[in-house]
Amino acid sequence: MKAKETIDLVNKAVLGETEIPYDAIVLDTKLMIEVFTKKRLEIIEMINKIKPKSIQELATILQRKKQAVDRDIKILERFDIIELKKEGRNVIPIIKRKILVLPLVKGLEISNPEKKEYAVA
Repeated sequence: MKAKETIDLVNKAVLGETEIPYDAIVLDTKLMIEVFTKKRLEIIEMINKIKPKSIQELATILQRKKQAVDRDIKILERFDIIELKKEGRNVIPIIKRKILVLPLVKGLEISNPEKKEYAVA
């Protein structure tokens, strides 16, 4: 989906005309700052770019300890941004959410199709 199409779709969700895309996540500014640290953004970027076959491979690419990458991956997984797929002995990180919706106004309701409820900033 192109940027303009994504923006149009999110605008329609804000207006209540449609639901936000499945691959979008809605966070308020406080959560966004907690979740998206510089290191976690690097993880997301590398998963998207390199498509590592394991968390160990990702840690090696990032030149970080596996335990530190594991910790950040778990946080991203908890917020449903990354999905972990088990293949044999490897755990493969996959990006699940590709769009971040950041309401700048308190009390804004945006329809969330996956949970059939509204996310309120």
